[in-house]
Amino acid sequence: MKKILTSILSSAILCHTFAQTEFTMNMMEHVFQSTYVNPASKPDHKVSIGIPGLSSVYFGYALTPFLPSETFTKVGSENRFDLLKVRDLLNKENLMYFGGSSDLFHVRFKCRNTFLSFSGRSVVDNYLGLPASLGDILTLSNVTKVDANSYKNKTWDLSGLDANLTAYNEFAFGISTFRKKFGYAIRLKYLQGLANATIESTNSTVAFNDDLQLQAQGNLVMNTSSPAKDTSLNVPDNYQAQDAIFNFKNMGFGADIGFSYFFNTKLTFSLAVNNLGFINWRTNPISFESSASTRFDGIDVVNPLINGEKVNTDLNQQLKLKKSIKDSYTSYLIPTLYFTTKYNFTPRFLVSGTIQAQKFNVVRIGLSAGAQLKLSRVFSLTGNIMYQYRAFNFGGGFVFKPGPIQFYLAIDHMPSQIFQFQKNGGTEAVVPDIKQFNMRFGINLVFGREQVPQAQPLNY
Repeated sequence: MKKILTSILSSAILCHTFAQTEFTMNMMEHVFQSTYVNPASKPDHKVSIGIPGLSSVYFGYALTPFLPSETFTKVGSENRFDLLKVRDLLNKENLMYFGGSSDLFHVRFKCRNTFLSFSGRSVVDNYLGLPASLGDILTLSNVTKVDANSYKNKTWDLSGLDANLTAYNEFAFGISTFRKKFGYAIRLKYLQGLANATIESTNSTVAFNDDLQLQAQGNLVMNTSSPAKDTSLNVPDNYQAQDAIFNFKNMGFGADIGFSYFFNTKLTFSLAVNNLGFINWRTNPISFESSASTRFDGIDVVNPLINGEKVNTDLNQQLKLKKSIKDSYTSYLIPTLYFTTKYNFTPRFLVSGTIQAQKFNVVRIGLSAGAQLKLSRVFSLTGNIMYQYRAFNFGGGFVFKPGPIQFYLAIDHMPSQIFQFQKNGGTEAVVPDIKQFNMRFGINLVFGREQVPQAQPLNY
């Protein structure tokens, strides 16, 4: 267990992870994709059409407890990964998230005072929660029997070790309507599950037993649904991508809800709750469950990868988990809430403040303050400063619309510096030295500017 957790942790730090909390895009209401953050965003155009595969590409990462550079030690001229530093930096609740999304299509059009939309996108959402005690366990590799005696009465709590790894397609119908003082929106989503793995730990602890062997107790449950039909989780050789595309066994539903209050022509308050939903997994559902007391010898992942060998991923054999075949199981999306205030000083210039909250194990809060300047009919700039995961950073974006073609880019947590380290084999690599990064970019087709007399010359 310790070896596979070490591999996951080091890979996440070096390769980074993705995070789905967007502040900059929330301010860019003239882009359809802003409705992914706030469904009640008020459009600037009557019609928006997404170019398949190009209208939106999203990726980013989050690593809450530390910066990548903080986990390395300088040895001569090289930076080497240091688990002892990781142990010291892990706090009570740690989150790693990696994923991304790509739009398949979207169409939005206005009908009287109501906007209707149809959209589809592919999404990968991977959440990993790590308890602080995990750092102690990961640094026990060289404990001798003499050392272990000093640990006899020590117990490490692993109850915060949880994961939710999901890939799915989303097909949605959205409706938003705007009156003089209020705006309402809802997006109803059909979810086509592609693959999933969840880990839940309850009252899980690790300690040395009387024989000085590392012993795990409590309840650890892992559910998986994938093309693999056995405990090795290896995908069959004859598996084709279309097998997943046309697999509708894993069915789920979700909703995004938005509300806007127009206090006057300048001040707007908005509230959005996204990713309320679930997926019921029926494709090869397998459950692995630990017994009341289990000795973990570990899974060696790093060395086989370095030596070009095949990793033994038979969980039933390696982790000594009890395997059972289920009819189905259910996983849930990770809900996110945004509360936003916007104030238009002029038709050209607005400022905005956002409070964001996301629930995975615990509620995590993010804050943002930003401004948007519309320079002309075809170009606007957005910038903001944000505080999230105990770190300040900057974000920004632009919209460029020559004719009906709309190009846009939105970035949260812009990297201000990079960190260089030496990988196994002596090759050099660099990564952005920040805790979180988000980027969304794409191309839409938009038609028919909304008739807003005061701002009409500046609409996009």
